[in-house]
Amino acid sequence: MRKYSTITKKKHNTTTTKKKKHNTKTKKHTNSPETNIRLLKNSNDIRMLLMPYRNETQTASIFFYFKVGSKNEPLEINGISHFIEHMIFKGSPKFKSYLDISKTFDANGISFNAFTSKDMTAYHYKFLSTPENLEIICKITSDMILNPLMREKDIDTERNVIIQEMNDDADDIDEFIGDTIECRIFDGHPLGNTIIGTLKTINSINRKELIEYHKKYYELNKDKIAEQSKKYF
Repeated sequence: MRKYSTITKKKHNTTTTKKKKHNTKTKKHTNSPETNIRLLKNSNDIRMLLMPYRNETQTASIFFYFKVGSKNEPLEINGISHFIEHMIFKGSPKFKSYLDISKTFDANGISFNAFTSKDMTAYHYKFLSTPENLEIICKITSDMILNPLMREKDIDTERNVIIQEMNDDADDIDEFIGDTIECRIFDGHPLGNTIIGTLKTINSINRKELIEYHKKYYELNKDKIAEQSKKYF
C-alpha cells in the first residue's frame, strides 16, 4: 500500500483564557482517541484520517470518502451521485457481479455498506483487524470504485431499485418533511437538490452520463496507481 506522510498544520498564536483549577484529580487517558488522531497523505494526494481507539478491541472500521454528492449535480441529472453509489457494487473487471463482491466480504466476516449525502459519498467496512482483511478490502474496493462496469442491464435493475427506494422515502413522513423543507430553504441553490433525485431524472439518467460523471469525480491519475498486489490507491 502507498506510503502516507503525516500532514502538519501551522499553529495559530491564539490567546487562551485560564480556567480556575478545581481540587479534584482526574485520571489521564493516554489512549484517548482525541490524542491519537493523525492525518496522513500519500503521493496521490489521498488523505487518510487515522483514529486509533481502544487497544483491547480487535475490530476496525474503514471509510472511503469521495467529495461528491447531490450539490455537485446539474438539475437534469439530479440523483446521479446516489445512482453511481448503487452501480459501484454491481461489478468490476476483477469482480464481475455483486455476488462476487459480497461473497468474498461475507466469507471473511467483513460487513460493508455505502451512503450518499449532499456533499459526499462514502463506502465503509467493519472487520476483524487483520492485515489479510485490510488487503481484501483494499483489493476489492479499489477495483470496484475505480473500474465499475456500468452495464446496461445493471443500470436498468438499479433504476428500479432506486425508484422503490424513493417510494419508501415518500412513505416516511420524517424523510419527506426534511426533503421538502431543504428544497424550500435552498430553492435555486445546489443544496436544494434531493439526494435521491426525481422520478424524471432517475428515469432519464443513461450509461454515458454515469460514466462521464464517475470519471469526473472518482478517477485518479492512473499513471500513479501501482498494479502490484499491495498498492491499490
